Amino acid sequence: MILNMNGGGGVNLNFEVVSGATKPENPTENTIWVNTTTPINEVCFSANNPINPVSGIVWIKTGTSGSVSFNALKKNAIMICPLCVNQLINGNWEEKEAKFYQDNEWKELITYFYNGESSGWSSYKPNSNGGWLEGTLTFDNAMILNTDNDVSQIVVVSDNMHDLTNIETIAFVIDNDTVFSTNKDAYVGICNAKIWSWNPGDGNIKPPSQYAEEYVQITDTGEIDVDVTEFSGNHYLFICSINKQKIICSKVYSK
Repeated sequence: MILNMNGGGGVNLNFEVVSGATKPENPTENTIWVNTTTPINEVCFSANNPINPVSGIVWIKTGTSGSVSFNALKKNAIMICPLCVNQLINGNWEEKEAKFYQDNEWKELITYFYNGESSGWSSYKPNSNGGWLEGTLTFDNAMILNTDNDVSQIVVVSDNMHDLTNIETIAFVIDNDTVFSTNKDAYVGICNAKIWSWNPGDGNIKPPSQYAEEYVQITDTGEIDVDVTEFSGNHYLFICSINKQKIICSKVYSK
């Protein structure tokens, strides 16, 4: 959906896009504020880059799971879930700070990759032949990862790849009530292959550079951040448990 900001056609719209260096003082419900001083000529709501964009256009990337959603029309139903905002300036897409006004408060635009659902991720464990089997993963408003007694390591991977373009950080919220040691108990990160390599000779799951492009070792509970500033395109997200470490993850989202 593309809106021309200089024309009409906004009578049936249930939202407003405003710009400026500061948020408006008296916003209405479903106001989207874009922090820019470059005039907005058009607004595009789309999961993908708009085709033949004009200079000044604001592209509001949409998805299926985010921190806010709204009905774009007053009379009919077109639900939109905005994830992030970019503007075309001097031929380049620039990510812009944006906030959404809903329920009498300004809300951040956040992409959730996991938010307490009971699906969307799968677990795998290595077998003695160097292959992989389905592992054990429990959902209870969180992903509860328990390694089986017969293996010391297990990997939980998102079922789908996610576009990390224009995303700076992926945050994993780990809710364990115990502190991890520094002996490689757990990792979180991104990868471009759903199944990693595994060497049954030494029993170690190996995420080499061609598979795990960015990963962070968990040494404590709380929010674990993975810097993905340098990455673009589609990637899987993963959690890896080592030494039979139980992991509880309640959220995975962009920052």
